[in-house]
Amino acid sequence: MESDNNDAVLKTETINNETWYYIETEDQLRSIAYNDETLARNYIQQPDIELTSEWITIGDDEHPFTGTYNGNGYTISRLCYPVGEKKYTGLFEYSKGGEMYNNTLLSPDTFYPRLLKFKLVYQTCQNMCLRRKLLACRSAFLCSGRIILHYIGYLINALHHLGD
Repeated sequence: MESDNNDAVLKTETINNETWYYIETEDQLRSIAYNDETLARNYIQQPDIELTSEWITIGDDEHPFTGTYNGNGYTISRLCYPVGEKKYTGLFEYSKGGEMYNNTLLSPDTFYPRLLKFKLVYQTCQNMCLRRKLLACRSAFLCSGRIILHYIGYLINALHHLGD
């Protein structure tokens, strides 16, 4: 599994006979990837979360995310990962039957320092394109009949070269 430990304590609430775990901190967000049990839970984000270090994606081919993640309209910012480390990148690397919705992810450009002032919004799903089951999804959201992939390297590269 991706996470080394699961020290994060999560508040819970029962909604419609389902247990929901509140994600309020970066450590709690990272704890989702701990094991198959945590990958199968229902989560709801409370405040905006700003990441302080490189992101390790949630779920993989052997241990997919099968739960539900409701971003609750909040933002996860500073989402960045080392170049070439993973085959797939994003908040969730691999999901099988999981649901991710109402999320906004912001990623500063960590590869081109001149673009640090820009934040690029991607992988945004709002209420109108929610609640669609994602089967064997690799870092993509199915929204309004279209797949929004987060691979934005070409765009960043193009913007970088415009400044030359």
